[in-house]
Amino acid sequence: MYPMTTVSETGGFTLMEVMVSMAVIALVLVSLFRLQSGAVDLAGADQFQNQAPLAAKLKLAEIEARLGELTGKTEDVEISGDGYQGSCRITDVDFPEIMPDKDQGRLRKIELVMAESRGGRRSFRLTTFRYAPGN
Repeated sequence: MYPMTTVSETGGFTLMEVMVSMAVIALVLVSLFRLQSGAVDLAGADQFQNQAPLAAKLKLAEIEARLGELTGKTEDVEISGDGYQGSCRITDVDFPEIMPDKDQGRLRKIELVMAESRGGRRSFRLTTFRYAPGN
């Protein structure tokens, strides 16, 4: 007949060994998921840092084209499109030592802020000065 065997002599894994191995696999998978999500976030930040200055320069060129039309001490211009939204503040800067005659033109400070329209966690700020010829 068949010899009597005990449970420890049968080949197999105990419940404790299976639970420990599942815990190790879970820890490895969680670590890989965090690594992957960090890489995706970093790629998004890299894309924003490459494209936002180009979009800001494009909007700045549009604003410069009509800089003489924009009148007043301070003007706010809303920007939207191309996956970005933002605002532009145009302010007259007074430097009487440099430009004593306002009829010659004026110096304008342009502050441009671009942010992602999806989520909006990242932003890009551009500040520049431009000369606007007088009328």
